[in-house]
Amino acid sequence: MTDFPAAVQRLASQHDLIPGEQLSVGVTAALLGGPDALTQAEAALAAQVAAGLLVPAATGADDPALPGAPAPRFHRVRPVLLDAGHPRDEPQQEAVDRVLKHLLLHATGAAEVLGPGKHRPYGDEVGPLPRFDGETAALRWFALEGDTVLAAQRRAWQLGMMAQVAQVGPACWPWLRIARRYEDQLAAQRLAAEAADSLDHVAASAAHSRVAWSLNALDRPEDALGVLARALEVADRHDDDWSRATALATRGRSHRALDRVDEALADLYTALDIDKQRLVLTPSGTESVPYTAIGLRWTEIAETHLHPRVGDGIEALRAADHALAALTRDPHRRRETLRAHLVRGRALTAAGRPGDAVEALRAAEELVDPATDIYYLAAITHHRGDALALTGEAEQAAADHRAAVELYRDAGRHDLAEQLQQGLH
Repeated sequence: MTDFPAAVQRLASQHDLIPGEQLSVGVTAALLGGPDALTQAEAALAAQVAAGLLVPAATGADDPALPGAPAPRFHRVRPVLLDAGHPRDEPQQEAVDRVLKHLLLHATGAAEVLGPGKHRPYGDEVGPLPRFDGETAALRWFALEGDTVLAAQRRAWQLGMMAQVAQVGPACWPWLRIARRYEDQLAAQRLAAEAADSLDHVAASAAHSRVAWSLNALDRPEDALGVLARALEVADRHDDDWSRATALATRGRSHRALDRVDEALADLYTALDIDKQRLVLTPSGTESVPYTAIGLRWTEIAETHLHPRVGDGIEALRAADHALAALTRDPHRRRETLRAHLVRGRALTAAGRPGDAVEALRAAEELVDPATDIYYLAAITHHRGDALALTGEAEQAAADHRAAVELYRDAGRHDLAEQLQQGLH
């Protein structure tokens, strides 16, 4: 017979072990543990609601069923502070371990959907991953549980659980990137980098590169360069070519942001050469060059040739064609392929072929997922308007530009919306 009162008492004593403003039934079940954890969690949460410690949170009636039972959710009446609730004994430490494993498993599973086939620096250490039914479900899981994951990472750091801290970095990377939560990305990746450094793990290099990527996204490329020196140092110490190429490509972005186009191209071509020499295992077990990485390098090279200081549409188009040739070898790389199509459309305009650019950008739009790619839809609409203006279709160009302004705002890119709006007057 299930002992519900014992579960209620156990949750009351463990309530503060996990920081944050909310609790879900999935996290609560992990905290309690045992074969009847989900059933016990529901009863224990109901008891805390009755005691005035929790308030049910509103969730969408059409929310999909998600792995890890993230709903229903409850707001804490008194948010748990980061320095509260240290484990007092072995059972409580085991409860924290279970919650962190639960969150890591599901965050990594969702990340695999958002960035399929991405390099996983910890291999199978996290464990068998739950399966999410598409990007929308993965993003919904993060929308519900992501802040709890970030709070759990900070708690794990405080408790000296460095392996778990480091593993949260790649698990949260695609979600925070798609959501454009750059400050949160920076904080999470910094903790992951410091934790991996403390373990002398090769993954520290990629974590430092993610820190630098976040700094680039926050318009701090000069700061990013200092972090990338550390990323390259770790890559060299471990003699890891993937990490080395990743750091060089990220440094190329920093140089491009600083208008150092020659340095940017030098880093990007060096990263490309490294990737062309690398071998990876395909799902069938055969060795192959890493086509996705090669495609990403060519995309960055194309963007760099489009920099205002260069404006070489012909070279940009050549690089974009190489990018698409590589990326389309993996049908799972929709978002990366979408970006390459967008860059190719811009390159066609810069090369004096605006009519072809319009068609290329319309093809890119067919790859857009409206639920997850609002920024890309805004950029496609914006640059299609630029191309249409050059073909003499002024009315349609103006309509696209007005639509792009609103889409940029919907994507949270008010800076780009304002720049484009000013150009419409």
